Amino acid sequence: MGPELTPDTIATSGLDGTRLPCGPPGQPTMTDTEFTATVRAAAFLTQALGLPPGTDVTADLATISTTPGRTVYATRVETATGPAAFVVYAYDLATVDASATPPGDFERDLETITRATEDDTPGPRILAHAQDGGHAFILATSPATFRALAGTPGETDPEGDLATLPPGTDRDGARRDAATHLLRLLRHADLHASVWFAAIDGPDGDGADQTDHLDFNDAEAELALFLLDERSIQRLLRLLQVYIAAAKRARA
Repeated sequence: MGPELTPDTIATSGLDGTRLPCGPPGQPTMTDTEFTATVRAAAFLTQALGLPPGTDVTADLATISTTPGRTVYATRVETATGPAAFVVYAYDLATVDASATPPGDFERDLETITRATEDDTPGPRILAHAQDGGHAFILATSPATFRALAGTPGETDPEGDLATLPPGTDRDGARRDAATHLLRLLRHADLHASVWFAAIDGPDGDGADQTDHLDFNDAEAELALFLLDERSIQRLLRLLQVYIAAAKRARA
């Protein structure tokens, strides 16, 4: 989907409304208003990532959250460090509901994400932002992708932890300790997953499953961004595959 992305290719300039690309006709899952908003977000993404003029990424944007005055999109881009996930926060500055949680405040979100980036606290990392008349946008990514794009050390090597074990380490003991911690954390994660499913299944457990259409809150959007990044849990997924395969062989 265009050239490789590095920090040097990321722009922070404003938008020129006359350069908005024309998206593909006929989006049955979108209203005309939703499609127009997606086209604007795609135009910002194209400019922010320095994609070639005329590149249409409208179809690549998936809506993950919608609140009055703010829509959050997710997409994946091939970067210099591999496929990476990005989030576009799009704001209609003329439509802000102060009673909503969050109210979709561009200035507030910009300050929050910028502070998290500068202070290296949990949350998305800002890459670019722009304001064009009654619309504003923020481009963000996960901390791991941000570090990789910036060329700073991070957890990008699946074998990194093993490679850093000092000589003479009791590897059997390390495996035992790791397995103990993993079992505890996976049980804890599964419990939280059960709570999450119960929360979206309706207040009376009436089976009103909402998984076909979710409007993520801020915490869920951050989790979605983390999971969209192929590097986020690749070691865990690899470990689960190894464990399951070994367990099946042992039972055969």
